[in-house]
Amino acid sequence: TPNMVQFFQSRMHALTYCTWTGDQVSGGIILDEMKPVAASGSASSLTRLACKAAEANFALLGDRHEQTHQLVAEGISLADQTGVHLIDFVLLGQGAYAALRKGDPELITAYLGRMEASLQPSQRVSYGLYYNIASLQHLFVGNIPSALVCAEKSLAVSEETGTVAPEAMCHIVLAQAVYE
Repeated sequence: TPNMVQFFQSRMHALTYCTWTGDQVSGGIILDEMKPVAASGSASSLTRLACKAAEANFALLGDRHEQTHQLVAEGISLADQTGVHLIDFVLLGQGAYAALRKGDPELITAYLGRMEASLQPSQRVSYGLYYNIASLQHLFVGNIPSALVCAEKSLAVSEETGTVAPEAMCHIVLAQAVYE
């Protein structure tokens, strides 16, 4: 319904603001408003998935790795149940970042493998995210030549697609790879 769409759009914008400003308290309040509405029978599958991704992102930014992995698993399970796989890549990326922050190379590799298998040529932004995480993984294990290659690919995709925030992150990862 239009009211449901408006409700979630406004909360997602506010949550994005809280994420960028580091306001965990307000972000938590917003998520607490969103979760019961998303769980209701009137919410679409995509709305429920978007809320799950928002929860996972919020947990990731709060360094709650196990909670992030649980929310990612719930989101992927929900996508499998509903057949709506539009944000699987985002969820897998959140899981991979949580594995990186936790320092778990096997889990990073598992997430990257699932991400790679789901890459679609028409979704260029996904390639940028994949190569960014792959570059960080290579840095983590000390494979600097591969980190550089992936960082350069990630930056090229970000510049091509005009995604400013990911482009900035790519510059940081590339600088780190060059430094190493």
